[in-house]
Amino acid sequence: IAVAEFRSKLFKQRVAQQFSDIAPKAVALAGQIRAKDWPGCAELATTAGAGLSNATGFCARLITEDERESLELAASSLEYILEALPVDGQQLEAGVVQEMTRKCMIIVYTLEKVAGRLKSLDEWEE
Repeated sequence: IAVAEFRSKLFKQRVAQQFSDIAPKAVALAGQIRAKDWPGCAELATTAGAGLSNATGFCARLITEDERESLELAASSLEYILEALPVDGQQLEAGVVQEMTRKCMIIVYTLEKVAGRLKSLDEWEE
């Protein structure tokens, strides 16, 4: 039983860490959006999206329905950012850049909220 409990605790910690590891990418993405580093934005958004999909799938049985909906909002925020990125020297309006930055904050808040709850699971069980 002790081994199973230890594995369960490690699994929860690993899942929480996966979400926490994606959040700094979203913060960096917001900075790159403000700096208008569009190639860097595309790379970070794609990497963050892959990490988000991986983490969400990995912990499907641990997240609540509300968290699932929030994670879907985070994923759609990344999709918005990727679709809004300019191509071929196109200029973006200031409002679009602000919305892209706002979407990054939605992503960060969602990831850290889910990670925080997952980290707290072990505290409640002890």
